[in-house]
Amino acid sequence: MKNNPMTCEKFVASLQAFGDDELTSPDRIRAQQHLAACATCSAYVRGYERTIELAKSSASGSDDVTALPESLLRKIVAARSEGHIMKATAAPIPFAGSVLTEYRHVCAFFSSPQEEYATILPFVLDGLQRGERAYHVLRSPYREKHLEELRNAGIDVALAQHRHQLEVTTAEETYLRGGTFNEDNMLDLIQETLKSGASLGFALTRLVVHVAEAVMIKDWSNVDQWINYESRLNEVLPDYDDPVICTYDSNLITGAIAVDVLRTHPVAIVGGLLYQNPFYVPPREFLSRFRPRGAAPRNG
Repeated sequence: MKNNPMTCEKFVASLQAFGDDELTSPDRIRAQQHLAACATCSAYVRGYERTIELAKSSASGSDDVTALPESLLRKIVAARSEGHIMKATAAPIPFAGSVLTEYRHVCAFFSSPQEEYATILPFVLDGLQRGERAYHVLRSPYREKHLEELRNAGIDVALAQHRHQLEVTTAEETYLRGGTFNEDNMLDLIQETLKSGASLGFALTRLVVHVAEAVMIKDWSNVDQWINYESRLNEVLPDYDDPVICTYDSNLITGAIAVDVLRTHPVAIVGGLLYQNPFYVPPREFLSRFRPRGAAPRNG
C-alpha cells in the first residue's frame, strides 16, 4: 500500500465513493492517507464544505429555496470530474490559495474589511507587479480608506494612477450614475472598462467591485436587477480574459440573496479560499427560473 500511494486525480475520481463509504477497505485507507498528506485536496474539500455550509445556512427559512440535498458531494464531484471547463485563453492567475483559470467571474464573501483586504490585496499587488491594470469600485465614503490600504500594502498609488494603471472610482460615479441602477447600463459599463484597459496597453484589467451591497442598501428595489446583472455577466465575460471579482459583505445581505449570488458565479471565495462553485447555474437556466422578489430587508 505504501508503494502505491493514491494520486490527486485518483482521489478526486474516488471521492464520491469515499463519501458514500463504498470504497473497499484498502482503497479507503489509501484515500484517507492521501487526504491527510495532500494540502491541496484537503483545502479543496474544506472549501466546498464551506460553500455547502454557506448555501445551507443561507437557504434556511427561505421559501425561494428548496431543501438542499444532503449528498451535495455528488454534485461537487460531478462538476469537477465531468469537466465543466472551457479551454483557457490566458495564463492562470494566483488568487486566494488557488488559481483563476478559464472561469474569472468570482463572488467573494467577507465578514470584515480585514478579511477582505487580506485576500484582495495580494491579488491586486500581483497584478500591478505584472504590469496589469487595477480597476476598483466602492462606496464613496470608503475611497480614501481604500487608497490608504493600497499604500500600506506597498503600492505607489500616485505613480500607478498617473500611469492609468490604477483606477479607484465609486458607485455614485459608475453604477449609480444618474442616481439609479440599471443592469443594461452596468453591462455596457463593465465592457467599456475592460476594453479601455486593453486600449491603454494593459494585457489584463483586474476588476474588483465593492459595490453590490451599496446598490442594494441605497435602494432595495435594485436587488432583482442586480442578481439579473450578475447572471447576464456570464454571457459577456467569456469574451474577455480579465478577472471580475464581486465582493459581498456577508453581514449586509440576506440568506436568499447569498444563494442567488452563489448561483450566478462559477467561482467563489469563502473563508479566504478560491474554488470552483458547485452551485453555479448557467445564465439561460438561471434567468428562466429566477422569481423576482422586489424590495427585501437587510439582515439584522
